[in-house]
Amino acid sequence: FPLDWRNGETFVDLGVRAFNTVRDAAPVWALEGKVLIFTTYASTAMTLATKLQKSGFEAWAYVGDADKMTAKKREESRRAFEKSTAGIMVATKAYGTGTSTPGVRLVLLF
Repeated sequence: FPLDWRNGETFVDLGVRAFNTVRDAAPVWALEGKVLIFTTYASTAMTLATKLQKSGFEAWAYVGDADKMTAKKREESRRAFEKSTAGIMVATKAYGTGTSTPGVRLVLLF
């Protein structure tokens, strides 16, 4: 769905607004589990996860770029997401689009 840019809005702000729009329109069952949001760039994944955390969501980033995230931090994010009941993982393809994480109810590409 198309979203118009708002004055002064960043790409990540638009992402948070898009996520909230999808959440508002999603059926209840889709919100009773985990959410995966895939992004193209590591910087987008990390910034969007931080912004979602600041908005009150339980969110983590997962990126394969060793300059942006260590293997230890990736593993911590993965484990925390898997333990959560309704968390949000914002990831690049490093997480794997074919991953099988129990409880994922909504997958978004941003």
